[in-house]
Amino acid sequence: MGVQFNHPWLLLLVLPLALLMVYAYKSDFRLAGRRKTWAIAIRSVILLLLVLMLSGLHSYTVLHQKKVVYVVDRSMSMADTESAEAFIGQSAKGKEAKDTIAVVSTGLDAAVEQKETREVPGSLRLNADLKREYTNLEAGMTLAGSMLDGRSDSRIVLITDGEENVGS
Repeated sequence: MGVQFNHPWLLLLVLPLALLMVYAYKSDFRLAGRRKTWAIAIRSVILLLLVLMLSGLHSYTVLHQKKVVYVVDRSMSMADTESAEAFIGQSAKGKEAKDTIAVVSTGLDAAVEQKETREVPGSLRLNADLKREYTNLEAGMTLAGSMLDGRSDSRIVLITDGEENVGS
């Protein structure tokens, strides 16, 4: 986990604000003692938070595990499933040991061909029973999205000719 700033040059405003707070502490306020110290401290914190907000402070988390779901259009317009199988196999060979892959086929409906796994399947065969007269990419993308979670670097790889005739 780390922090990042959109406008880091605005952090230079901290310097004049620090000088202002030192001047306010040394000057003759109507407050004295602990009340003066608390008033200066609270004002300093508020101004510091304001500068941090203006500089665009935000945190980020580095995700080390990748989760890839391949969505394959298996309609009749995509007759060559062997090239899709070869592409998935070649692409999956480049993954690291803790990364996972899954495969979803889509026609009129969507079906899971390969559930989430860390091992590269030796011979992946796309053989789900689908109505191949239709192309419903929405069903495949919805099923693939339901297989992903927020704990990993998730990706969906869509293998299609883009000719959808059902869904949106």
